[in-house]
Amino acid sequence: MNDRAAHENSSAIVRFGSFEFDPYNRQITKHGIRLKVHEQPLQVLAALLEQPGQIVSREELQRRLWPEGTFVDFEQSLNKAVNKLREALGDSADHPVYIETLARRGYRFLAPVEANGAAAPAVATAPSRRGAWPWLAAGLAVLVVILGTGLWPVEVPQVERVVQLTSDRTNKNLPVADGSRVMYSDGRNLWSVPASGGESKKVPLPFLSPSSLALAILPAARAPRNFLLVSCQNEMGAAELWLVRPDGDAARKIGEIETQAGIALAPDGERLALSLQDGIYIQSIATGERRRIQTMQWKGPSYLWWHPSGRVIGFLDIPEYQSKTRAWQVNDDGTHLRRIVPEMEEGQGAGAWSPDGKRFYYFSLAQGGEIFVRTKAGILGWLRKSAVTRLTASGQFKALPTVDPLDPKRLYVPSWVPQAETVRYDRAARRWVQFLANFSGEHIETSPDGQSMVYVKYPSAELHKCKVDGSGDIVLASGVVACNPHWSPDRRRIAFAGRRMGINQDLKLWLVSASGGDAAPYRPEIESGFDTIWSNDGKRILMGQYETNVASGESRIKGLDLETGKVEQIPGGERLFSPRWSPDGKQLCALGRELGNLYLFEPLKRQWRELSKLHLSYPTWSSDGKYIYGAWYDEDLIGRIAVTTGRREEIVRVDFKRAATSGDWVGWTKDWDPIVLRDAGSNQIYRIDLDR
Repeated sequence: MNDRAAHENSSAIVRFGSFEFDPYNRQITKHGIRLKVHEQPLQVLAALLEQPGQIVSREELQRRLWPEGTFVDFEQSLNKAVNKLREALGDSADHPVYIETLARRGYRFLAPVEANGAAAPAVATAPSRRGAWPWLAAGLAVLVVILGTGLWPVEVPQVERVVQLTSDRTNKNLPVADGSRVMYSDGRNLWSVPASGGESKKVPLPFLSPSSLALAILPAARAPRNFLLVSCQNEMGAAELWLVRPDGDAARKIGEIETQAGIALAPDGERLALSLQDGIYIQSIATGERRRIQTMQWKGPSYLWWHPSGRVIGFLDIPEYQSKTRAWQVNDDGTHLRRIVPEMEEGQGAGAWSPDGKRFYYFSLAQGGEIFVRTKAGILGWLRKSAVTRLTASGQFKALPTVDPLDPKRLYVPSWVPQAETVRYDRAARRWVQFLANFSGEHIETSPDGQSMVYVKYPSAELHKCKVDGSGDIVLASGVVACNPHWSPDRRRIAFAGRRMGINQDLKLWLVSASGGDAAPYRPEIESGFDTIWSNDGKRILMGQYETNVASGESRIKGLDLETGKVEQIPGGERLFSPRWSPDGKQLCALGRELGNLYLFEPLKRQWRELSKLHLSYPTWSSDGKYIYGAWYDEDLIGRIAVTTGRREEIVRVDFKRAATSGDWVGWTKDWDPIVLRDAGSNQIYRIDLDR
């Protein structure tokens, strides 16, 4: 090669993802903006880009970066250079998009690479006419191989820009798009925002009952004429299903279904896919006829999504360990069960197909919520493997994306950056004030001697202990999601409902000493639900099994004898949870499992009576047993109920957004000032624009 050719070849601009690299001038840019990267990481990049897809040994990189006779810790210095390069590219060693590490061997560049400035191939001399047919046949064979396998990489999309569409303080569940606007639910109301961004407006839903407790909107796989609304309505745990136009008009009720179900509207608008406890079903909207197409056993139903063809349904297998969750698909007649993203072994979340079905966008559980895309090859190169690419690396997208049905280069994703502050309502001053400086915790309970407190840290959900002034903070149960901790009367132990992080299972009864370090389930087979309440004598623990799938006729309110290990059912608690002993231990209160109605139980009479029909949460007995304090989450109200009359007394209405690891918790000081967790994070809808 002559000097001129060598110079042209070395100065070819190399493109990959949103980056451009000039190897001759040692410059790298992203979206046209030059990045500041040191020389050695750029030398590593140049070496990898000269052999994309091939292993470049550590020895080769060592010779390239350091001349013979250089004295340096080559291993550590090379690792540092590669880490700096990954940092500049926003790449990850555990889940690489660009640079793959092959242990003790070297590195390999993974992403598709495009280069200009390369020399044109030489023109071959045409063969003579004699013997042309064998050459023609060979050429056709080569062409078939090229068309079948593809000698070019699968074209994968890259993010061009990310646009924030909303800027308000409401909660935002899964967005739904119709090409011009994006709709989302805050759990109670339906909102609409233009696809270009702007002010969110509430969508009127006059057909819904004012007593509706929760509202969800579900996406469609094509440009929809109607959306599916799910409204939790009645005491029996049923949810109303409505087909509604994007403007909220022309609503049509199509039936009711169990609230513990995953639901998806088919692209034809005539069928529903349901994930129930024992499998996936297809149900006709017109007739209500239901048939099972896939047998499953779930503790909680899977989210479902339809392929735009209307012949395939996607779902998650939801194993015990979240890291093993996989996305699957099955035909609507129950045939051809297969993985959607077989290339990836990391935990996968739910997703959505592009309108042409060639791309599958999903979020990764293992990556904490990053958005990925699996792209299939087209007609040309049909034998090539699909490509899996990470689209985001911000750490804030923790939900599945929605694809715009009219512009497939647009995705809509809710973001969540958790942050909160614990606040107390000063009843004397009639205003909310800081509970403790730089404190972010909930489920707070003070020790019987008033010197210490345990709480659940936000957002990690781990159990902590500190002094009442916030000093001396320690973690009592690392790696465990905790809920509702309670001190034993002797202050030596704490009981709480918990589960190991990353494991899909019902909450167990855990015990830990007040000094920490020995947290463990009391017995693995005992599922406590959310509540673990000590008796006054410290010999029993009261449990309310909200999540647990109990047998028909079995009470959800149970007492555990810690000396014998025997579990006793409290009669009449089949549809109750959140039990609390009265201060004298002679009465129990509990809540209705569906609506939160308040009930009282007198052990001598062995029966429950309804005290209030109001939807209470987190009940707490007053010290004298005359009141039960709590919150009414559907009214943003905190107050108390008189035990003798059932009359409600309001204390304060919450006029800000609350945060929680599990439910909108409310606690109390010794002077009965309410304590809540105020949300200071960000929950917004973003539009992600792709380049293709």
